[in-house]
This record gives sequence, structure tokens and C-alpha cells, in this order.
Amino acid sequence: MRKLSLDGMWEITHCPDGQGSAESLSGLEWIPAQVPGEVHLDLMRAGKLEDPFFDLNHIKARELEQHEFWYRHSFDVPAEMAGDRVELVFEGLDCFATVWLNGVEVGRSANALVPRVFDVTQAIRPGQENQILIRLASPIKAVEELSLEGANAGMDTVERLWARKPDQQYGWDIALRLVTFGIWRHVHLVSHSRAVLRDLFFRTESIDPDGNAATVALDVEVEPLTAAEADLSVHAAARCGDSCFEMGAPVENGRACMKAVVENPKLWWPWD
Repeated sequence: MRKLSLDGMWEITHCPDGQGSAESLSGLEWIPAQVPGEVHLDLMRAGKLEDPFFDLNHIKARELEQHEFWYRHSFDVPAEMAGDRVELVFEGLDCFATVWLNGVEVGRSANALVPRVFDVTQAIRPGQENQILIRLASPIKAVEELSLEGANAGMDTVERLWARKPDQQYGWDIALRLVTFGIWRHVHLVSHSRAVLRDLFFRTESIDPDGNAATVALDVEVEPLTAAEADLSVHAAARCGDSCFEMGAPVENGRACMKAVVENPKLWWPWD
């Protein structure tokens, strides 16, 4: 596996929702943007927005809710990634996003709370400069046509019900209203050659009555690429308190399922 971080300085611009397109963003002013980050912070750093936490400036910022924001970034891709499965990983996109790489749409997202992984093998250019372009639609405009029949929000900000974003952005008893946009977590490019570890689930299966040993299990989801499944196995090493342990298993039907005994485990207890 090879990994390339795309964190750092990007650029952003914005316009009223529906007025921009991937083919033409001419005439708009681009300003530096920090990734991970959020557009209100970038606008403040560029002197384009007054601090919304001072006086009634948050009311002036409300117009931005009706805008779409665009991110762009150019980067070089190592030639060593050629021939691999290449994926673009966003750990947090806030929120209604469309992503292009080198002019090709590679994915969409509508949830600020979960990571998104896009296969960009066909769009990436190893050994050359590449460009990402991202549109973040207005979170207000994106949901205004969706039905709220049967909803009982008990609030005057029903637009939040269709948006997978933190609720307090729309106003709370402890927070002013400031609906956010941004690439708010890390971004990286990952290439895989033989296989990909897709997911894992670790659990405690049992604990001895005296608490001196515990049996733990680890299930790992594996996607073979160029390697045959029969040639793949997964091995893990872990620590619990002062106890170190290892486990491993072959890959069968896309999974490796393994167990280990942990001596003198560090236990935790529920409140009761």
C-alpha cells in the first residue's frame, strides 16, 4: 500500500447555488483554504468575513447558506502508483459534495459524518500533475424540495432533518446558527497492489471468572486484487495493558477470522 496525503493549502471560491459549473468558474475570486478546514475560517483569514462570534455578525453570514462552495487542488502523483488500484479517501466531506479528478466525476457524497472512498484508478495520472475539483452545494438548497410529510421536528429549522450534518449548526440553545461547508477531515490518495483490507471488527468473546485471561476475536474483510485469495492471510499484533498478543488466519470467502487469548487483560466495567 502507498499513501499520499493531500492535506494542506487548497483554494476555494463561492457563488449563489446553481450558478457555478465544473466547466466554467471564470470570474470568481479564489482564496487560500486550509484542509482539513471549514470555509468560514478561510473567509475570515482572507479578510472576506467578519468574526461571526462577535456582535451580530452571524446574521450577516446567513447569506452564505444559499451559496455553493468550490474547492480545487493540484498535486503530483508518484509514478509508482501506476498499475495499482488507486482510491481517493475523504475522511470528512461537509456535506453535499460532487468530486471531479482531472475533469472526470469520480463520486458524490451527502453525509458529513462518514468517510467516503472513491475509486479513481481510471482518472488518475501517475507521474503527472493532477487536479481535484469539489462542489459543495448549499445545504439549504439541496434539501428544499424533499418531503417533510409526517415530520414533527418541534423546531423552526426543519431543513436540518434531511442533512447528515451536526444539528447544532442550525442553531441551538448553546450555539448560534452557522451552517458549515468544508473538507473537515484528512484527505489522502491510497494505492493497493495485491489486496485491500476493507473493514475490521474486534470484540471480546469471553473473560475467565477470575479475570486472569480473556478470549478476543478479530474479523477482517479482505478484497483480493492481483493476488489469489488462497495466497492471502492476515496477521495482527496488539497490546492490552501489559499483555502483548498476536493472531492470524488465512483469507476465506473474503474474510480472515482469528482469535487469541489475552493474559492478565485490562478490564473495564459498566457503571452498574
